[in-house]
Amino acid sequence: MQIREPRPVIKWALHKRMVPEGLIRTVMALYEDAQTRVRCGSGYCGSFHLRVGVHMGLVLSPLLFATVVDVLSKKVKKDVLWNML
Repeated sequence: MQIREPRPVIKWALHKRMVPEGLIRTVMALYEDAQTRVRCGSGYCGSFHLRVGVHMGLVLSPLLFATVVDVLSKKVKKDVLWNML
């Protein structure tokens, strides 16, 4: 299963958490021109490009996912409270 997060949202969330720009560029470079292969019964099938989501198995993926969810939930909570006034 692949977690689908548009990459601009990852970058936006990292900016909101005040991650240094150099680190953000490094993280985003991991996803530039990313390719993967799927294991089939007789070996591996052909490779294909990944355009959305995070790499499953990459140690950084759970942290990126948690960061995006944290920033989005705070934004939604703030917007909902503001609209209730």
